[in-house]
Amino acid sequence: ETQDLLLEFDGEHLDYTWKTKAEDCGEMRLRIEKAELVDLFGLVKEEITSLKGTVTLVYPHWINTDLVFYGRSSGYSENTGIPENRHGNDRNEVLNYRDYMIGDDIRNIHWKLSARSEELIVREAANTNHFDVLLLIDIGQFKNAEELSKNEINTSVALFRSLAEKMNEYRIPFCLGSVTESGIRLAEVNGRNVPERILGEWLRYSIPYECGKGLSFFDMNHYESVFSRLIYISGGGEMENISHINGKISAMILDVEENVEAVHTTVSGSFSIMQIPATLDRDAVIRIVC
Repeated sequence: ETQDLLLEFDGEHLDYTWKTKAEDCGEMRLRIEKAELVDLFGLVKEEITSLKGTVTLVYPHWINTDLVFYGRSSGYSENTGIPENRHGNDRNEVLNYRDYMIGDDIRNIHWKLSARSEELIVREAANTNHFDVLLLIDIGQFKNAEELSKNEINTSVALFRSLAEKMNEYRIPFCLGSVTESGIRLAEVNGRNVPERILGEWLRYSIPYECGKGLSFFDMNHYESVFSRLIYISGGGEMENISHINGKISAMILDVEENVEAVHTTVSGSFSIMQIPATLDRDAVIRIVC
């Protein structure tokens, strides 16, 4: 968008506020292509050099989500397809004991062992540093030679942001994943790494040309052996690569589509597939059960 402006200059100050409605989330660059200082009659012109632009970041809107995790996380054996529990899935499972450090929850102190050793000993839960949930967004400019709509892209990103902040609020250790042209970029979130900052860095990148490569990258890297739950966000429908990892991992597939009028959920193997309208009502609440 380009605008031509004629502003009055009092000889000392020139203030102007430019208001615009951001239709898309992501990085917005503002620059001044050309500026001239002109007298009242337009007879004398002086070009202004050393012009500086600015960059701002537009975050996606908030989507109300009700996130529920049921049971223990479980992955699927690549060879047998039989569910297998991984270390860290049971919050009551204890892997080891260690010396107390400042900041540890006193409820985790093992008082009997501490009395014997005369030093404070802490029970360390198995999932303290285990990131077994992957929140993966896989959007692009095109899918199957058809361009994704702005609504499909913006709503997908809004879901990504809302779920990340909700999981962080619940203190669920997880990884944020975003698809690039060559693979999946991962970032750990554990209550100390703020999703807002990580999302801000991600929003500055250009989205890939083609949408839907994420599940293939997931399969190629055997991430089902790393993560036991997958929340996958994409748009445009027709997920051809879904069969590659179906049965290997428990997954919630969130598919944002322009031609869907209401939220609809189906189950396929180890996947739950939720179709979500791209023009989602801002007051709607999306209940996601994993």
